[in-house]
Amino acid sequence: MIDTEAVPTPDQGLSDEAIDTCRDSLGWSVWALGLATDMTALPLDDLATEIALDPDYARQVVEVYKMMAIERATASTRERIADEIFDRLRKALTQAKQLPAGDPLSLSIDYNKVTPCFGIHPDDIHCLRPDQH
Repeated sequence: MIDTEAVPTPDQGLSDEAIDTCRDSLGWSVWALGLATDMTALPLDDLATEIALDPDYARQVVEVYKMMAIERATASTRERIADEIFDRLRKALTQAKQLPAGDPLSLSIDYNKVTPCFGIHPDDIHCLRPDQH
């Protein structure tokens, strides 16, 4: 389970902007996925009982439901982009005679050959999330 304490909440004294950034980020999506994963572990009847007995949990389930709908749409977009770029890069590497021999996907990734990632810029986060406003 993902630690929900890591997710900013308004009572922690954070600015509205910081909270909105978190809620629009992939981090928020990962947190929602953790909640959804826990919910899938419950038999449907037990989940329905929990929802019926606990209004706060019911409200949380509604929000997770909406977040998972967004996640599904976003995942579909990422998959489409990955498919397109994979084919395009393979063709470009082949044309440039730079495609490694054999099965290049079986090779480990050499992160030293890629520009370092020092963190995720807010613009990078938002390009991966649909506009929810």
